[in-house]
Amino acid sequence: MFKKLFNFIFFNEKREFIQKNALMMTYIGCLQLIITITDIFRGRYQSIIADIPVLSIMFIGWILLKKYKYYPSHLAFFTAVPALSWLLYDSVEHNGMLGIIWSFPMIAILFFCFYKYLAWLSAGIIFTVSFLSSWKFFGLAEALRISSALIMVAFCFFAIFSNVYKQYTILENKAITDHMTGLFNRSYLQECLLKSIENNSHSVAMMLDLDHFKYINDTFGHFVGDEVLIELAQVFRDYAGSDDAIFRLGGEEFLIIMNNTSLEQAKILAENIRSTIESQQLIEDHVVTISIGLSVHKKGDSYSQWLKNADYAVYKAKKCGRNKVVVN
Repeated sequence: MFKKLFNFIFFNEKREFIQKNALMMTYIGCLQLIITITDIFRGRYQSIIADIPVLSIMFIGWILLKKYKYYPSHLAFFTAVPALSWLLYDSVEHNGMLGIIWSFPMIAILFFCFYKYLAWLSAGIIFTVSFLSSWKFFGLAEALRISSALIMVAFCFFAIFSNVYKQYTILENKAITDHMTGLFNRSYLQECLLKSIENNSHSVAMMLDLDHFKYINDTFGHFVGDEVLIELAQVFRDYAGSDDAIFRLGGEEFLIIMNNTSLEQAKILAENIRSTIESQQLIEDHVVTISIGLSVHKKGDSYSQWLKNADYAVYKAKKCGRNKVVVN
């Protein structure tokens, strides 16, 4: 129970787009320092006390994001939102109607720093604080008018952010996806390998190389060659697990990173893939075969050494007559 609670609070928001937004907001949030300095000169010590938690959270967030690329979004919610709520109330109490203006940039910042439900929940809290403080200091009529404007702003920022995030996701997927097969390309390879190593899971690299691909292109045409590659990609998808990542490295070379997989399991999977491709009639009156090399990640090996080991296993499979599975 405690472990689940800990993982929930310190959950790392790994979406790069959200992390970049949050980092940018820490820079913008540093402008609060200017207000804190003016509060010092004006002797408004109660406001300074309200400023300190916000500045502290911004500074800690900047360090975590800039140095470690770590963004505990749930922890940020439990700390930043109460601090901002207190700052907003204090601002309204001391600055009157001018203080309520802070609720509008706060709503905008929250939609950039949090994703979906956390963003709406955060915005709802700021909205509630804004409404109650407006009602207390300006009356119900003014509170309703301010709240109506805040709701419109919240929906506008949600619409803008949703469209930007959608377009970002589309472009990101295009950047890491091979357009022909729909598999990952080399752009995502290093990140994936490093994740497998970092997670310290039992990982196996399966390198696959289509045999006599040049002959297929020269004899049957490039269109047929492309169709064969597409069919191979589908076979790999059928056999790969949910934790596995499949890449087209270029030409007729493919790679499957199998996480939480033993060498024996990988050998069985590789043999199933090899026999399936050999038995399928991918080209009429021609048997298509594939050579496969396996390499288990050894503790201390870099990702490049891990790949070299798998590549050498494929080389040995080719040397031994092709259409084989070799372990290095």
